[in-house]
Amino acid sequence: MKKWTKLFALMLAVVLLCTALSACGQSGNTSQAPSSTPNSTPQSTPESKPESTPESTPEVSDTSEEGYAWQANTDPITITIYVDDPGTMWEKWGTDPVSQRVTEKTGISFKCIAPVSSDDTKLTLLVASDELPDYVTANYNASQWDSMYKQGQLADLEALSDQYAPKLKSELVDPEVWEHCRTEDGHVYTLLSCWNSTETFEWLKSHDHIVSSNQPVALIRQDYLEEVTNKNPTTPDEFHDMCMEIKEKHPDTIPFYTGGLTGSGPSYLLYMFGLGTYYVDENLNVSRSFHNPNYLGMLKWVNRMVNDGLMTEDSFVDTDNDKDAKSLAGKVATYVWTVGETYKVPADNPDTYYYPMGPWDGYEQVRTNNGYIRFGVSAKASDEAKDACMRFLEFGNSLEGFETLVCGIEGTKDDDYTGDLINGPHFYYEDDPTSPGGRKATWYESFYNAKLADWSGVEMKSGLGGYHSYVFTSGIYQTETETMKSDLSTEMNELYLDHVRYDDPLLFSFEAGSDALVANQTITSLIAEYWTQWAFAPNEEEVERLYNEFLQRAADSDEATLNQWLTEKYQSAGGSTPTPVK
Repeated sequence: MKKWTKLFALMLAVVLLCTALSACGQSGNTSQAPSSTPNSTPQSTPESKPESTPESTPEVSDTSEEGYAWQANTDPITITIYVDDPGTMWEKWGTDPVSQRVTEKTGISFKCIAPVSSDDTKLTLLVASDELPDYVTANYNASQWDSMYKQGQLADLEALSDQYAPKLKSELVDPEVWEHCRTEDGHVYTLLSCWNSTETFEWLKSHDHIVSSNQPVALIRQDYLEEVTNKNPTTPDEFHDMCMEIKEKHPDTIPFYTGGLTGSGPSYLLYMFGLGTYYVDENLNVSRSFHNPNYLGMLKWVNRMVNDGLMTEDSFVDTDNDKDAKSLAGKVATYVWTVGETYKVPADNPDTYYYPMGPWDGYEQVRTNNGYIRFGVSAKASDEAKDACMRFLEFGNSLEGFETLVCGIEGTKDDDYTGDLINGPHFYYEDDPTSPGGRKATWYESFYNAKLADWSGVEMKSGLGGYHSYVFTSGIYQTETETMKSDLSTEMNELYLDHVRYDDPLLFSFEAGSDALVANQTITSLIAEYWTQWAFAPNEEEVERLYNEFLQRAADSDEATLNQWLTEKYQSAGGSTPTPVK
């Protein structure tokens, strides 16, 4: 009798809660039929759905005291998701082992809405037409988030957690993350991946992993490195001379390559020259980094590399897929990417591999604890879709979600990766009191090396690592499996840690449609317009003339408004560190 009394009380409470929400005007909680307009976004499609009446109460995933909502409700349902990059694994949901396992465990499948090119036009149109998919993801600082907030297009995730997946808030997501994502109206409409809480920072420090696989570096073929005189260039000029030596010995190779990065601007080259995105002068006035006195020096160096035949047009037109093809084929001697490319083997010499070089003296990476991808739930999603979105968030932030999305198939410490991407084993657990649950998941070093050798290829085939950034909030889960006491990680931290610093007040969120945002976008477009002109100018004098012309056009693009806004935001956030000019 007590069991039925408790159940009746729970049902009554749910009815009262939904009635109260309805009275407050939460019309976005009602189910909608798909729009028939050409630009409409398909709504979720439950495989089986009970009949309902206008007075019916949405079914809430029942969870026991021990269990999770994603375990209690595994009814098949397909929900829509927006991903702002074209060609991701989300567009082929169900064709890789990881997505198949997620659907098997939760009943949830995804239909992906994505742009056809790498721009934000698609998301802008979805926001403008109020046709967001059920689950929305985009870069942490995408300007469309501000529009979604102001137009009430996103649901309150705390309220949805209370209703559909209570343990997401009470157990799985760090309270610091909830507070960091809280907006001025007191609600949480998005969560965020790759944002480091206090616990995460301490964990990263204790595991010697501040510098990790995503650190920008220049990599070099080791067989070519053995042939050059200066094996450790510490300045741009010394690196230029090393590339000249490589060109003399291997005239058919591309001595220095930045394909997939530098199609519209300097990208990672900014770190190599100690420039970053912003420049803070001695009076704490903030502007874009092209005002740094070293910026023109970078442009002249790139121009010299091009005119000396050390950089080719490939660096300015290639995609990241082209980068993979050229490096795997061994067509480049050195190239800029991240530590994650270490041990990639070129096809023309199976006895060598690419390995990171040390930083130049002026290398500096200024980081902000900004996270990576935001994700939220459409206020217009059906009740079933909201339920499924919250169950997916709960699953993704649980231990089993971590194991499924990132770790792979478990083995023992005495086992090893056999080369089977599908069946593994891929990882093992080891005791670690600082990790969640007192143990740490670690990829087998042989599997990690296989990923380093072909990161995107292994990810596409195995599914591991392709989805987690769109649902994880734990900074530890983001890096736990690849954090191992290897010679590579130790060396990279020894080389690069002193060249990395944090300046969180440089984290800016532009308001949609603001004068500062418009000026910033205009200037970014100007950089893209001048970038190849600077690179392929006939001489350094022409580079300097074009640079001065660019400065004037930037000033004419309301740069003063942008700089005033950046400065006010930086100083009000406690910013106090001028950019070092080396």
